[in-house]
Amino acid sequence: MKRQSFMTLSDEHGVQKIIDVLEPHLTDKRKAAIHRVLSKRLDSIHVAVEAPSDIHNALAAIRSCEAFGVPHVHIVAWEGKRNKGRQTSQGSYRWTDVQYHATFEDFIGLSAVQPLVLIGAGPGEGVSLDEVPVDKPLCLLFGNEERGLSQQAIDQCGLTYSIPMFGMVESLNLSVSVGISLYDIAHRRREYLKKDGELEGETLQRERARYYIRSLGLRRSQAILQGSFDLPNLEF
Repeated sequence: MKRQSFMTLSDEHGVQKIIDVLEPHLTDKRKAAIHRVLSKRLDSIHVAVEAPSDIHNALAAIRSCEAFGVPHVHIVAWEGKRNKGRQTSQGSYRWTDVQYHATFEDFIGLSAVQPLVLIGAGPGEGVSLDEVPVDKPLCLLFGNEERGLSQQAIDQCGLTYSIPMFGMVESLNLSVSVGISLYDIAHRRREYLKKDGELEGETLQRERARYYIRSLGLRRSQAILQGSFDLPNLEF
């Protein structure tokens, strides 16, 4: 579901109404799963991929983001068809907030809305992964599969890091690099916060409404909210 579609529905009906009206159409099992997942979401960690040549690699990275409770993913200046290979994400695409930015400048403009420390990943770059500080909101930036990060991207990073490797071929593919990085950083961020997740108040309710719509589907949710569709409980 596109961000704009949700914004349109929430503007029209309000977040709380969306929750109240759609909730009876979800099974207790699905509601419990949504509660469990949202209670462990980290809102202060973002992942960005700059100029991926193969969109499959970027979409595979989304699976790692969703698995480690990091819902914000940015694909910057992609090279190829945007929607091709979406099945690579194995459904995790539905449960993450994926934003596409046509240029790196567009992506950097995001910092004006949500200040994030930009941290670049690359072989042999900067500090070791376990030295990356986790005391502030951050965005991990990964580069092109062949070229790595552009100089423009590196210049914008407050810090760069690398994953220690000890093989004859010291190279990891994009999704593996994202997975290893998030395993370490998300774990240490939760320890720093002394809690599993960060969502609360209005932010938590907004995400709950979004997950309800994602569970039922946009068209069905619209129909239910308009009172023109009677949908039995889903079997999840």
